[in-house]
Amino acid sequence: MGLSAAIERAFGSKQQGPTIHDTEWVKGWMDTSGSLPVPRVDWIRRRYADVAYGDDPLQRLDLYLPNEAVLGRPYPLLVVIHGGGFTHMDKADWHLYPGFFALEAGFAVASINYRLAPKAKFPQPVKDVSAALQFLADHAWQYDLDVDNFFLMGTSAGGSLALLTGLGAGPGGAPSQSTRKPTIRAVAALCPATDLGAAYRWAMEHGSIPVKVGVRLMLQRYLGSTPDKHPEIAAAASPEKWLDIAVACGKPIPATYFLQGDQDPIVPWELTFACYEMFQQRSGLPADALYYETLPGAGHAGGGPDFLNPAPNRRLVRWFATHIKKGE
Repeated sequence: MGLSAAIERAFGSKQQGPTIHDTEWVKGWMDTSGSLPVPRVDWIRRRYADVAYGDDPLQRLDLYLPNEAVLGRPYPLLVVIHGGGFTHMDKADWHLYPGFFALEAGFAVASINYRLAPKAKFPQPVKDVSAALQFLADHAWQYDLDVDNFFLMGTSAGGSLALLTGLGAGPGGAPSQSTRKPTIRAVAALCPATDLGAAYRWAMEHGSIPVKVGVRLMLQRYLGSTPDKHPEIAAAASPEKWLDIAVACGKPIPATYFLQGDQDPIVPWELTFACYEMFQQRSGLPADALYYETLPGAGHAGGGPDFLNPAPNRRLVRWFATHIKKGE
């Protein structure tokens, strides 16, 4: 079985129950005529496609601004980081759709691509996310973005990248020409890959055959090896190390929201909840800056409607809004 087939089978396409086609779509936001729904952007009047933040063809982002401008006030920015097992999927696929709820609420939205495994191994994708953020900060004046109010939302592998970036794991590439660094106010991690070593052990012990194959191939491509052979690499690509570094160095830790299905066959809820508890115990975040939400009966994102329906997305956007820093 090839990597793409294993990932497709393991990561959501064969889940039981409702499918992505059963989502309560907002009218005009999604083209549902094909085999897979595709976000529509024709309703967004101010949009910038395939903006380069690096030299690689995958170092591109799409930027969307609210249709209604607010005179004299820059936009808080939500950066959407797609999933796909670190190996596939794209900034314009269904991962973009939840960002539309933030756009509706007055956020600018950037959906980013990043270099994919096996060509790009950890930490390159994390560095790409940080590079995209710095590019957006450097060009904030051009797009009227609020550098003091950046937010991240990532799903599955994208959730891992969002958590690591929020904890400061990404910088280290070419120096930016700007001294203005973006401030990440909050991170939303949806069914995120957290402890990669524990995820590998769980898949090998409890996962179905497609899950075992998919997870092994994914981590071989992304880490260069499996966690049983090189646990130190898996640890470096997991949030625990970077949370401890951030705390030890006194770095600010962004507010963090975990959204998880309790029937996920790929990312067991126990691992996501353990990450949430780790943040509770070590991050020093106040109660209103750390949140865990369960979607009852939900599997992995993209396999059903649960992560795309309006209710959880509007709850998340309202939570983001509470963490916007107001101007002086």
